[in-house]
Amino acid sequence: MSPSLFKPLSGTFGPQLFENPPAGARRDLYWSVYFDFQPIDYFDEHLKPNCMLDWLTFPDPAQVFRSPFAVSDLTHPDGNTSVYFRGMHEFSDNWRFQFTPGPEPRFWQLDYNLAVDLADLDEIKTRVRIAGSTRLSFDGFTLVKSNLTPPVTSAEDAVARLREHDDLAGNNVVDDHGFKFVIHPV
Repeated sequence: MSPSLFKPLSGTFGPQLFENPPAGARRDLYWSVYFDFQPIDYFDEHLKPNCMLDWLTFPDPAQVFRSPFAVSDLTHPDGNTSVYFRGMHEFSDNWRFQFTPGPEPRFWQLDYNLAVDLADLDEIKTRVRIAGSTRLSFDGFTLVKSNLTPPVTSAEDAVARLREHDDLAGNNVVDDHGFKFVIHPV
């Protein structure tokens, strides 16, 4: 499996305000990265692989908008990185992501480097190092209504709860998607 097959497309970066006390997840902003790779024709399969990095937390969430920063399996051991390939999420135990804020607000340049074991057609796994660069856009602050105690009941309630964890300046656009609110600072 050649790493050169994995050519990145753009992606998204953003947090979810989440808590699950029985599982040990305190209420916090948990950040995620998601980006697609270009489709790959692999023998008779037409694959649409992607990469995800979940469960990142930061002591100062505003830092992600101000200056470059890096995360890795060493600095964020609770981070969960995987490549979706051939119908499976293949997890990485060796990854590094470098974020550089772009000249436009709420955009980043992402440089990534990760090792993942990918299965070939015979289900034999081979370690593949995938590295590259892509552009990420901010996809807003997400609050799933039932993921907080007590549940979020309105757009105003969503903004108030988010302000407990992030200093939102100015006006906000709040999209109600039924089961969740997505807040976009303006």
